[in-house]
Order: sequence, then C-alpha cells, then structure tokens
Amino acid sequence: MRLDIDPFIGVGKIKFGMSQKNIRVLLNSKCKSFMKTPNADYETDVFPDLGFSVYYNKLGYCKAVEFFPSGNVVYKDIELFRKDFTELLEYFKKETEVEIDVDGLTMNKIGIGIYAPGHNEDAYCYPEGVIAFEEGYYG
Repeated sequence: MRLDIDPFIGVGKIKFGMSQKNIRVLLNSKCKSFMKTPNADYETDVFPDLGFSVYYNKLGYCKAVEFFPSGNVVYKDIELFRKDFTELLEYFKKETEVEIDVDGLTMNKIGIGIYAPGHNEDAYCYPEGVIAFEEGYYG
C-alpha cells in the first residue's frame, strides 16, 4: 500500500489527530499494541502487514506514523526507502531546513524524519525507518 506524506496532515488516509479506534477500523489489518517505553503516554499500534507503526498522544489520537523498510512511504513522488542517505540529504536540503545527527535527518518544518544510523560510516546507506509527525512532535 502506497502512503503519501502530507506534511502536518497525515499519511495516506491516516490523519494526525485521528483516534486509535478510527485508525484501526480504517486500516482493517492485523494490529499489535505495546508500550514503546516504560514512560510512554499511550500504547503504540504496529501494523506488520502494512509496514508501519502508529504513535498516539496521551488521549489516544495519532501524532506520528513510523515506517519500516517494507512500507511504501512517498513524499512528492519520491519513494523514501529507495533513495540512499546522500540522495535524501541533497533532496531535502533543497526543500527545507535539515537537522543532521547520528541517527539521520529531521525536517521539523515539514514533519519528516529519516532514520539512517549508518550514515556516518556509509553516506550511501539506505534508511532503516521514516517517520511522519504532527507539528510540534519534537517539542
């Protein structure tokens, strides 16, 4: 299933601010729930057959969607898991402000993060994860 990121709106039919119940009904797919950290505000839903997890705020509303490499996540017709770190960095630098750290890239002005922890050793590594998030997700 191809899911297009719409910055600060959502991913595909999943919209930030949707309830956990509505997302589960919408996706109608196998779901596993767990607490991501001991101090998590709310459980996380993993949809293994679809290739992503959904994070919720303390009231149970969607605040982010994180994709695994098996997920087909797209931004402006770019399949993000099919581009290496260097290609993604160059593309996003033209698009917006980019923060680079040991884990990858964060573009707070468009609500996208690229998890590529190997980029310090291999600038051409491929992402291990992609997250689309609501405005203010990282503080």
